[in-house]
Amino acid sequence: MVTAVVTAGGRVNPSFAALAGTNVKALVPVKGRPLIYYCLSALAQAQSVGKIVVVGPTAALEGQPGMEKVERIIEEVGTAPDNILASLRALRQEERVLVCTSDVPHMTAEAVDDFMASCPKDADIGYAVVRNEAFEERYPGVHHMRVRLREGVFTGGSLMVIQPAALEANLTLINNTFLARKSKLGMVRLLGIGFVVKFLLGTLSIPDIEERARLFTGCLCRAVISDRPEVAFDIDDPEQVAIAEQGLENQI
Repeated sequence: MVTAVVTAGGRVNPSFAALAGTNVKALVPVKGRPLIYYCLSALAQAQSVGKIVVVGPTAALEGQPGMEKVERIIEEVGTAPDNILASLRALRQEERVLVCTSDVPHMTAEAVDDFMASCPKDADIGYAVVRNEAFEERYPGVHHMRVRLREGVFTGGSLMVIQPAALEANLTLINNTFLARKSKLGMVRLLGIGFVVKFLLGTLSIPDIEERARLFTGCLCRAVISDRPEVAFDIDDPEQVAIAEQGLENQI
């Protein structure tokens, strides 16, 4: 089984915080429980997951519903990649870990197990991408970033497998990628002008991206295609909280 690291250091903007009563995204109330509760529940039930750790604002997270499922809370230090690395160092983790964001209220144990089963065992970095048609069928009208590739249209997911040594060796690049993650062209520019042209023409492929990532990082990088839209539905605004609560009506 794999160790799961949940990133809980994100903050929401002041207007969202005023409505939610907190600026810590992981603690935004969703149907009476903090947002992080739902991904922790999914991870705790997943057969592929062993221990769970959370990295974020320790004082705010301690004692919150769902934290009884967590072995340890590690204090945040910076960006999400910085926080992941800090948690791996604190755990002295050498084997691959599963990284999950804390803002995915519809995450399920089945989706986690499917992702782990589909991620190549030799991948240093494996990232979930969800088929756009599956996402839009379940979440019609929900804003999300879509990327058209040769294989189809995809949106990014909230699950990733990473080898600690790969993160150590490529922290600057991974931080730059993290900062550009909400911009299609920002992501593609990191890969070079040739990729911009291919992207604009719609001829960029998943193997193209994997190979360029390998050249940049020296690591085996793999996209893990999923048809489970809950992997990509994350919370960025109050409207999405309302959608999340509707989807949880029969679960609480």
